Amino acid sequence: MKKLLLGVLLLLAACSPDTEVIDVRNPATLRDDIFSVEPRTNGTYTIWLVHDDTAAYCTSDKVIGETALRAVRSRDALVVMTYVSILTNDKEYWGNRDTGCRAEGAKWINKIVTLEVIP
Repeated sequence: MKKLLLGVLLLLAACSPDTEVIDVRNPATLRDDIFSVEPRTNGTYTIWLVHDDTAAYCTSDKVIGETALRAVRSRDALVVMTYVSILTNDKEYWGNRDTGCRAEGAKWINKIVTLEVIP
């Protein structure tokens, strides 16, 4: 009986989703102050946060980008946002010449899914 129970537990553990992957099914959420917003001529926005010196956050969504710009220009730069890892077929992928994000100095770039300004 113990072996059967152990086998079932191992099977369930093997079938559980990978919580280390940040994707559409498992987005990450953060709260931080915006340090800088860089609108690009290709329609993307690169967003840098105060307490994250390794990653940049990117969006091609004009509403999200303009919301971030308004936040950084005001005193309300605190935001809550969800993000996912950029995939090669995403518009924001840095390798896409005409639409990709640029973030010189970032170790990686994440794609913003939602952004909410916290007053």
